[in-house]
Amino acid sequence: MTMFILSKLSRAVLTILLALAFAFFLMRIAGDPALAFLGVDATPEAVAIFREKFGLDQPLPVQFLYYMANLAHGDFGVSLREGRPVIVVVSEVVPKTLQLMGLGFGLAMLIGLPAGILAAVYRGQFIDRLVMVGSVIGFSLPNFLLGLMLLLIFTLWLRLLPSGGADTAVSFIMPTVTLATAFIGVVSRYTRSSMIGVLNRPFLRAARARGLPASTVLWRHALPNAAIPIVTVTGLMFGGLLGGASVIETVFAWPGMGRLLVTSVLSSDLPVIQFIVILLVITMIFTNFAVDVLYRILDPRIGHRGSMPVAGSAR
Repeated sequence: MTMFILSKLSRAVLTILLALAFAFFLMRIAGDPALAFLGVDATPEAVAIFREKFGLDQPLPVQFLYYMANLAHGDFGVSLREGRPVIVVVSEVVPKTLQLMGLGFGLAMLIGLPAGILAAVYRGQFIDRLVMVGSVIGFSLPNFLLGLMLLLIFTLWLRLLPSGGADTAVSFIMPTVTLATAFIGVVSRYTRSSMIGVLNRPFLRAARARGLPASTVLWRHALPNAAIPIVTVTGLMFGGLLGGASVIETVFAWPGMGRLLVTSVLSSDLPVIQFIVILLVITMIFTNFAVDVLYRILDPRIGHRGSMPVAGSAR
């Protein structure tokens, strides 16, 4: 177990360093932050002062070394757009993104898991076909298009829900539904596929022959044995939730990290972009680590050499 943790930590550090270097150099090669912030009509003197103030007048390798040295001391820089420490700017919006992701994840599991189980139990029947059609539609429909459709129906036509913001409880409804819809389809399809592979195994037939209730057979015997592919797709969902949040927060004017990332990219606020990249990478690394641990809990035979099971196809 110690070697497993050390291996994961070394890979995590390397991944963070590579992601930092990629974001650092790519954003600076893409354009001049001084011109993006001040505008093309800025005087050369103003541009020179801006570059000197934020250390942008140094060669790129020197800028990167200074940046890494500051990171080692816990200094993540100052927002070019707001003039405040990056960690303060980002910490103000992270709770809203976590709320949206938590609600979207919870809704996806609350609906997708039972739907997939029902589709597997009633395989080939009307419920199965209904769940599969719904999952394909939900997965295929772009989240920004679904968000605009909800705005059109519930805000402009029916005037039931607010168009944006996060001031009231009802403000969470449309962003949460939009974020969760695609993942409901993913969870239901993977759950169905995994449960179908388990339901006809001999130990389940023996459990039914002993007269155990159908609910006990499903939830206590079938689902734990079908859990590994579901855990896999659940871990992958976090990456999709983070990516989807950026679009959804923009559509619904949600004051979260995704919207901040979009506005920072448009204004070339490099320190904010780099800090958000760090957070995203750390989140994905932690999620992968949690999935690895869950694999070992669900099936201790897995992973003695770090091998990972592959989820079955949902098709």
